[in-house]
Amino acid sequence: MALTGNEIREKFIAYFRDKRGHLHLPSASLIPDNPTLLLTSAGMVPFVPIFLGQAAATNPPRVVTAQKCARAGGKDSDIENVGRTARHHSFFEMLGNFSFGDYFKAEVIPWAWEFVTTELGLEGDRLSVTIFGGDDELPADEEAFQIWHKKVGLPVERIVRMSRKDNFWGPPGPTGPCGPCSEIYYDRGVEYGCSDEPGQCGLGKCECDRYLEFWNLVFMELFKDETGKFKPLAAKNVDTGLGLDRVALILQKKQNTFETDLLFPVLQAASKATGVTYGGSHEQDIALKIITDHARCITFLAADGVRMSNLGRGYVLRFITRRAARYGRLLGQKEPFLYKLVPAVVKIYGNHYQELAAAQSLVETIIKEEEERFAHTIEKGSNVLDELLASSDETVDGKAVFNLYSTYGYPVELTREIAREKGKVIDMAGFEAAKKEHGQVSSVNKFNVNIAADNYLNEISKRNGGTKFVGHEKLEGEGEIVGLTTDGKAAEEIVEGQEAEVVLDETPFYAESGGQVGDTGILENKDARLRVLDTKKHGDLYVHRVKVESGVIRSGQNIISRVDKDRRQSAMLHHSSAHVFLAAARVYFGKTVLQAGSQVGPQGMRFDFTLDRQPKASELKQIEAMMNEWVGSNAAVETMVMPVEEAKKTGAVAMFNEKYGDIVRVVRMGDFSLEFCGGTHVSNVSQIGLIKLISEGSVSAGKRRVEALAGPTAWQYINEQLTYLTDATNLLKTNPVELAAQIERLKEQLKDKERLAQSLQGQLALTKIPTLLAQAKLVGDISVVASDLSPSSADDLRTIAQELLKHKPKSVVILASSPETGKVALACAVDSSLISRGINAGEIVKAAASVVGGSGGGRADFAQAGGKYPEKIKEALDTCFQYVIVQGEGQSVSKAADKSPAN
Repeated sequence: MALTGNEIREKFIAYFRDKRGHLHLPSASLIPDNPTLLLTSAGMVPFVPIFLGQAAATNPPRVVTAQKCARAGGKDSDIENVGRTARHHSFFEMLGNFSFGDYFKAEVIPWAWEFVTTELGLEGDRLSVTIFGGDDELPADEEAFQIWHKKVGLPVERIVRMSRKDNFWGPPGPTGPCGPCSEIYYDRGVEYGCSDEPGQCGLGKCECDRYLEFWNLVFMELFKDETGKFKPLAAKNVDTGLGLDRVALILQKKQNTFETDLLFPVLQAASKATGVTYGGSHEQDIALKIITDHARCITFLAADGVRMSNLGRGYVLRFITRRAARYGRLLGQKEPFLYKLVPAVVKIYGNHYQELAAAQSLVETIIKEEEERFAHTIEKGSNVLDELLASSDETVDGKAVFNLYSTYGYPVELTREIAREKGKVIDMAGFEAAKKEHGQVSSVNKFNVNIAADNYLNEISKRNGGTKFVGHEKLEGEGEIVGLTTDGKAAEEIVEGQEAEVVLDETPFYAESGGQVGDTGILENKDARLRVLDTKKHGDLYVHRVKVESGVIRSGQNIISRVDKDRRQSAMLHHSSAHVFLAAARVYFGKTVLQAGSQVGPQGMRFDFTLDRQPKASELKQIEAMMNEWVGSNAAVETMVMPVEEAKKTGAVAMFNEKYGDIVRVVRMGDFSLEFCGGTHVSNVSQIGLIKLISEGSVSAGKRRVEALAGPTAWQYINEQLTYLTDATNLLKTNPVELAAQIERLKEQLKDKERLAQSLQGQLALTKIPTLLAQAKLVGDISVVASDLSPSSADDLRTIAQELLKHKPKSVVILASSPETGKVALACAVDSSLISRGINAGEIVKAAASVVGGSGGGRADFAQAGGKYPEKIKEALDTCFQYVIVQGEGQSVSKAADKSPAN
């Protein structure tokens, strides 16, 4: 019996943990710690700080992981190959073993061979490897060659030398660690080859599915500096990645990864949900595979806290969900169905990734709601896209593609894929220009680590250690300047007027983290005075962004630090109020409520939390009352520092998807709140004063956001609101109790006046009928009225068009108007006797709408539409008139264009 996917994973972990002394760490989140990365796209991502020297190595300095990875956006994406090859996926598991200056090639190569041949039982004679073959700048990896050949015993003909493009990793930015790699391939057999001709099909010669790469061993032995030169690393590292899906394919002898036990149950669920049998047709199988892959990916992304949005990783989640939904529609499934596949994913992976089971219900809701949102717009969007693709031009207008995205929610990647199916390309320059004009900036392509500007700060950390933070105990202190930077470069001194970054060995300034903003204040000594504009973290360093107000300051000098006390105090009040809110929300809505983000500062508190429905106003009032009752309890606030495992045992609440170090701070407020938190807080809840909730809304599916004020800021807000209330009651000559009723009465009076005005306007519009009848033009035996009646309303156009038909049978009436700036209303009425002759009001109005930048339609005898380009109304009426000429007289459009419509 072949090993299951879960058994392969456990064998890998056990081999390196039990036989090779590795520390087993759980998978990191798909949301990486590194802000320059969109998603965790490789097994080494969680260890980048160690590889770059920004963080200490683990103990022991060798680690084994099974890492969740996603590549569904940006240049590293495999999305276009998903479902079309035997092995590509948007989500995958990377099994990896890592060495941080510990073992190297001589150990890891034989271990890899032992694992695949002994533990997994792969046939040695079907395995081949590649190594870096060298180039003009770097020598070949002869060390790896000798180990593979002499120590492992692999024949020379099965060790293939490859180029830098294929077998050299990194660096992850302009500078950094890098090195050659060696990949292990499995020969699946001649039946998977691309050619029977000798020498045509082989490793390094083609891209067919015969030779399947499943394990990459990366040897970080070099460092590329700013000049582009490569230097040997003193401490050499190992990073390996074995693709679980691919190994399952090999061991289970399947045609493709979708037929392994890691995915086939999901594919079966997709087949059942769509009513399409797998193996029926090639195109249907591709669609089912794409749906299967994407269902797994979006389940893991949503479970890790990614939420649908139009930016960053939320955009990736939305794009994948909508892409899968579109393939479902191609299979005839127009109702939401992707959410029904979540249980199949959880059943396969839930034992190892327990966060899936915990979040299953929420994930299903998130996906279903997104499917419903897309379903509301996809039909209209598809019609618009069809019109774009119907053009004879091979290039699709980029601005139109952006409008399709902004109006109907069609991700540009999806539009590009559909266009490619029709043999067309998108004007991406035009798309980007339209997006820029619209003011949207997406983070989809931020996949590369940028470390060049950080090297100096990393050196400071290595040389001096991290900054000692003393701001929990005091707001003034003295420290030594251990580093200065300006414009990302090291500096020995900074002078009056300059902005720079200052690193101290000790500081009372809180650096932005945990949602709390960084402190501001003053740094000064006898030589200079610096205003601190912000404080942020870089690894274990606290970096003060400053402007030199006077004097000259130099690295190595001592300096006095003074935090802005009032600003810090206000930030502390709001941070503590965030803890009080979470405690109250968990009492009211249940323990499934978790923090999902926050921002606390002197101006207020913004708090995101998990909840799958909108809270009622009455519920928020009760929560606010509970919060203020606790604040009035005079309870002490206690801070404890302890190992993270001990902290977990206390039941302290952690932030959703947050990562914590070995030692953590736990903040207790009375008997109602216990949380992990490194921020600053009051010493007694009574110091918070009043807490006032001022807004609540949705952030994304399953995530809500409240904003609140505390202490003096809350009282100031209430006083301002009372001032507004007094002004309103004075203007309306009433009192606060009667204010709402008075406003309702005024609204009703206004509606009555609007109805009267509309009635009068309609009557006035009808007076235009005799003039319009006199302006009618004959097209054969058909009477055509085409006129611009701006600024008549859409309702007026409908009334006039229908009245005109009553007065003049065998007529076509086409009316347009611009009732307000940037808007167009269109109406078309066709006598019933003309419909059989091919004259259709819906088609006429659709043609006119395309001219004025809109859409619409209706019945054959009457239709309406809208648009946004009033300056094109005359052109739209001309288009409609030509349509009638062509249909009524059978003339060509070129001849019809010689005639002109009525006014």
